[in-house]
Amino acid sequence: MPCDGWGIQPWGGGSCQTGPWGGVDKYPPYLVFMQPECGDENINPASPITIKVSDRGCSGLKLDCIRIYVNKTLAYSGAGLTIGVNQNNGFQAVCDEACSSFTVATDATCGGSIWTIKLCCTNFACEESVQVSATFCDESGNEFKIGPGDGSDSTCIFKTLPCSYINRVEIIDNRRFVLRFRNPMHGNPQINPDLYRPSSYTVTGVSGASFIGNNVTVKSVLVEKSTFPRTVILETTSVKPGAMYEFIGSSSILDMYKQVLISKGRSIIPVRITKVNKILASLPPMYNKVFDTVGEITGDSLSPYHLLAALGIEDEKIGGNF
Repeated sequence: MPCDGWGIQPWGGGSCQTGPWGGVDKYPPYLVFMQPECGDENINPASPITIKVSDRGCSGLKLDCIRIYVNKTLAYSGAGLTIGVNQNNGFQAVCDEACSSFTVATDATCGGSIWTIKLCCTNFACEESVQVSATFCDESGNEFKIGPGDGSDSTCIFKTLPCSYINRVEIIDNRRFVLRFRNPMHGNPQINPDLYRPSSYTVTGVSGASFIGNNVTVKSVLVEKSTFPRTVILETTSVKPGAMYEFIGSSSILDMYKQVLISKGRSIIPVRITKVNKILASLPPMYNKVFDTVGEITGDSLSPYHLLAALGIEDEKIGGNF
């Protein structure tokens, strides 16, 4: 028997305790499900917010008192609306995308209902802390709140994915540099071809060191062999030791979440002579075929064989011949 008849009898009368004596619903609404949950991290910035609410008592939920805030902005208001008629009209501009919806399903317990509210909001930013606050009440005035419920600073916060950017640059020698990405990148060449293209990267001299950097060209890109690589090595024309350079990737390079690459100012490095430079200096110029210029033979390409030869010579110098 549903609980929308005579009232609620406090001492029995069936599973819903209905009877002519009346009474009040002492149970507030409660949260059935929420996604993302409070405290979640690494949420896709385009993810909708889904909230399911029901009433443990029998007096039913009250649409008019619903208020949902996202980032302190009213996202849904049930004022003046009617379930089954126009409840979808309550979405406000910040979350009034086409996929926003308000659906109602009957709950077998006490003949009540479960409300599912899906808020599709304007895409959040990467690395954003999203605040959610809401109030729900029933016909007897019992309230349930998410956060403070009034749109003020909320204790219910979830965080979106980190932005995609070059997190660190390391120097191998004055022609080879390691780029470390903040997020795993999409390794499929068909989906993410610009990750592999030399033209997708620029190396620019910037102020802040002893000398002004020269013009540098990226000749080839070595990508970590992985489904979701986080590292590439750039082979460039020679840079000037003592200068500072900024490494920038094209915004068309996608991470595994298909976010574009941005700059956060972490891809700047001063250039110096490294141990690899000194080791290779012990070798005479060596010819080696390269693949970025078909048919051309040059003496400035680095291969594992160069390194092994140079390390062997260094080993002999320090008496490490066993």
